[in-house]
Amino acid sequence: MRFPVRQTLCNSLVIGVSVMNADALDIRTYSAARHDRFTGFPGSPVVNGAAWFDGSQYSGVGWSVTETQKQFALVSPQHIVMANHYAVIPGAQIRFVSTSGAVVTATVDTVTNVFKAGLSTDLTLAKFTAPIADVVPVRYLNLPLDAQFRTSDLQVFGHQTGGGNHPVVGNGRLEDIYTESYFGTPTRMCYFPYFIASGSQDDCHVFGGDSGSPTFAWTRNGPALVGTHSLLGSDDPPATIYYTLDTFVPHYIAELNALMAPGYAMIPAFADPTPLVLTGATTPDPFRHVAAGTATFTLENEGSTNALNLSATLTFPSGAAPTSVTASGWVNDVAGPLVWTYHRASLSAAATTDFVASWSSVPVISTLPVSIRHISDGSPQQTSEYDLQPTVSYAAWSAGLAQPGTGDDPDGDGKTNLVEYAFGSSPTSGANTLSGSVVAGTVITTSSGIATLMFPVRSDSQIRGLSYVLEFSNNLASWTEPQPIGTTASFASYSPAITGFKNRTVTFPTNEARKFVRVRVTLNESAPGMAVP
Repeated sequence: MRFPVRQTLCNSLVIGVSVMNADALDIRTYSAARHDRFTGFPGSPVVNGAAWFDGSQYSGVGWSVTETQKQFALVSPQHIVMANHYAVIPGAQIRFVSTSGAVVTATVDTVTNVFKAGLSTDLTLAKFTAPIADVVPVRYLNLPLDAQFRTSDLQVFGHQTGGGNHPVVGNGRLEDIYTESYFGTPTRMCYFPYFIASGSQDDCHVFGGDSGSPTFAWTRNGPALVGTHSLLGSDDPPATIYYTLDTFVPHYIAELNALMAPGYAMIPAFADPTPLVLTGATTPDPFRHVAAGTATFTLENEGSTNALNLSATLTFPSGAAPTSVTASGWVNDVAGPLVWTYHRASLSAAATTDFVASWSSVPVISTLPVSIRHISDGSPQQTSEYDLQPTVSYAAWSAGLAQPGTGDDPDGDGKTNLVEYAFGSSPTSGANTLSGSVVAGTVITTSSGIATLMFPVRSDSQIRGLSYVLEFSNNLASWTEPQPIGTTASFASYSPAITGFKNRTVTFPTNEARKFVRVRVTLNESAPGMAVP
């Protein structure tokens, strides 16, 4: 479609049409109670609950602090769209009324014109210095075909200059979509008519000064952005119809997403279901006290389409904060110590992404609970709870010793720390008892040609990586592990029981001239130790 008369909206020039009233958004039967977005604007704006439209749905439509007639659609927590020919500049302040009714002010950091196929358009994206909270970004209308946008009922934003230059909302119906050569560059546009002779009391059309203000289609999912005001026009004089021409935002989603990456993407009104599944694992396994360790939580998009606008929050308990959390491809919003939040623009279908929490020294607790909350445009908010269970370690046992090495002997009793650790004696007192009269070491007796060796073993030796290896010799020079024929071994609880220990009894025949036996203790926390039933 071509219009014989056009003008840009950022000035008051009208070509071929007599000048109308000075109102920027002309509503057929304007009523402050029915059409104003706010009462008390701009000093103390409060959402107008009596308006014909639902103003509570539009916290994401803001205005310029210095030029209050300029309105903008917030398309992410950190981005707004506007007309390129009427754009703000870096440093400009944009104000919103949040969902809680508070006034929120954001400062523009960068302003970038949107290009399509290498050509400039009348659409511009601005980025704030930081994301804003408690203000809901708008969604855009995502329909497969241009024809499906036709006849959409519209809610049109602009400003009413008469009586205070305040934001108002009128009504329209989208008629069609076409490409307009705007100052020599093609811009995809949609438009809606205003019939001068008659129509609804809420019908409207734009005048100069409204460029960049948004137009929304009303859907079953609420309002969805379709355009930002660019031009106005009319039919051949004498005019019977005014046309409002908007840059058709849905045509530029790929370009906008590229500019908003990696943190954000445009939000579709109709998002495909994208089931997100979270799993977790620790490294090493088991996860050991005091030692370095990591927990990896893997988020997978099990849907058939990209998940958009993902956010995730990881929460750790007091006293168990990780040294770091890394998440490749995510933008970090809050970096701990106990709460870490991230967001990203998208996660491809069937793709996975990891959150890696690392501790330089795993806290000495039996359970380390981690809560992870995540959400995307196509996935409802979900919370997963993980109970990491760090286990015992030699490092935790030896913490605080002046000489903590496995081969050290800080109390000078002839037993290394590893031996004391394995048999349950104290590394600082020289005492040789485990509990009461139980010797924290090996005891051997002989009777009727049978030797009996008894020694304490830790019940959780397998988890600790402890092994108690029997070695035999005839000359004290060479030791071998093969046991003499007739050797038996058993485990039994002490009476009374000793927490964390069992008694191991080994018997073997003494039918040789000489037979020596010893217990060699080994520690390898990267592999299972001796199984103790």
